[in-house]
Amino acid sequence: MTAHAPTFDELTRTAPGEHGAAGTLPVDAHWAGFGGAHGGLMVAALGRAMEQAAGRPLRSIHADLLSGVRAGELELSAGVDRAGRTVSYASAAGRQEGALRLRATGVLGDGAGPFAAQLGFTDHALEMPPVPAPGDCPEWKAGDGPALKTVRFRPASGNLPLSGGLPEFHVWLALADDDAPLDPWRLLTLCDAPAPGLYGLVRDPFAIPTVELTAQLLPAAREPTGRWTLARMRTVSSADGWSVDDCELWDETGRPLLVSRQTRRIPA
Repeated sequence: MTAHAPTFDELTRTAPGEHGAAGTLPVDAHWAGFGGAHGGLMVAALGRAMEQAAGRPLRSIHADLLSGVRAGELELSAGVDRAGRTVSYASAAGRQEGALRLRATGVLGDGAGPFAAQLGFTDHALEMPPVPAPGDCPEWKAGDGPALKTVRFRPASGNLPLSGGLPEFHVWLALADDDAPLDPWRLLTLCDAPAPGLYGLVRDPFAIPTVELTAQLLPAAREPTGRWTLARMRTVSSADGWSVDDCELWDETGRPLLVSRQTRRIPA
């Protein structure tokens, strides 16, 4: 008899409690990457727990991926450190066998009032690049790793990982075997799905583990259009054994959904 594979929501959703959110999450081997569970999925679980604890929309998250999370179970907890009139600050932690594997802090807050609503704009730097629609881009097999099969990839430009080209990719992303609409948790997962920008420079893969990821969820992340999101992943710095990647996500209509930055350790 085939075991039931956990759904995305089962992998990321804890139960709200009187003093925060806590629970035991399954860590599915299908989400295994280099050295542990997919980092974006872990960040999504941390962010979702903080939102459940605070009862307000998550606006930004800073997550430290302290060590690899193995397949099995993850004890996740989150609580509110301070709750103001319109803004809350929360923190979350993930443990396996008593050892701290993940930690995060988050800023959560209510929507805009009348005055703030007048000041809304989007800088030209967050305009979606002119690329073909997802339906016009062929599916691409990213590799044989388990986590690579949990995401669908449709490259939207000619630059591909391991092509000896540029340290930047444009790719349409969607979760495989998931019919639910995009939401903040799926977006946090997908912002870590593209290959590191450095993979555009080389022809052979190597591990570049993410040790820290910061993301801001933009208002449209609560109501994106379509199942696909366009990602632009680029390495903005690589020196002294460390690299920094920036990622932006847009929905199918061109609205910006998320911006993120992650720090990666380059092996010696």
